[in-house]
Amino acid sequence: MSAKLYNLPIEEFGIEDKSDNTTRFLILGYSKPPEQILEKGAEKQENTESEKKGSTSYGRITSLMFTLPGDNPGALCDVLVKFKEHGINLVSINSRPANMQAWQYVFFVESSEIEDPLILKDIENSCLTLVNLGTFNRNWRYATKLEDTRK
Repeated sequence: MSAKLYNLPIEEFGIEDKSDNTTRFLILGYSKPPEQILEKGAEKQENTESEKKGSTSYGRITSLMFTLPGDNPGALCDVLVKFKEHGINLVSINSRPANMQAWQYVFFVESSEIEDPLILKDIENSCLTLVNLGTFNRNWRYATKLEDTRK
């Protein structure tokens, strides 16, 4: 259904590792979403200079993925306090089973932009693994329009 709605090719079927798995995908690469995604009647607006620089009210977002030792009570708290110590605002935090061992999870965090590699190293020191998925402009105007198409 999503491939048809967004006019995207299906690269491969049946990629889930469990039959009841729900897989979500993120398309990266558009400076604006494709026109067919936008709501009908939405005004086309040129990017202002502030949007090009990513200075919306949410600015730039850094996306991280990390795992924690499964037998360490308070391990998540130890990681989250690093964000507080460095004055980094969390925008989103989600967890998913890691499928590596029982009760181990992968955490996906979006935060205000983290530019300093030393901050990432400090956060990494509290994690079993840490992957920086990148930094991008957060433009809520388009995200809201994308969500509205699902209704």
